[in-house]
Amino acid sequence: MVRTRIVGSMLIAAGAFLSAAGAAEPASTIASANSVDEKYFQREAENYQKFQDEGQTVYCTSAKTADDALIPHIGYVRCISESNLRRAVRDWRRDRFAYR
Repeated sequence: MVRTRIVGSMLIAAGAFLSAAGAAEPASTIASANSVDEKYFQREAENYQKFQDEGQTVYCTSAKTADDALIPHIGYVRCISESNLRRAVRDWRRDRFAYR
């Protein structure tokens, strides 16, 4: 009976240790995901010209974009706010990996 309590206590302690270790990991995972998001955003932003309009950053492009653009569009001027461009890149990445 004493043996069962010791083994049970060891299992509970091991479970608590593993759950505490798992709780510390997401901060580094979130930082890594943010840097990857920023990399994809910067890559897409290279296909646009950057402007300031009423204190807001706006990205505009005209005609055809580069072949490696994530968000294709052809033959017209297109302007998009920074937050909307970030959202479009995020959605593109989410949809791209959702179908794998």
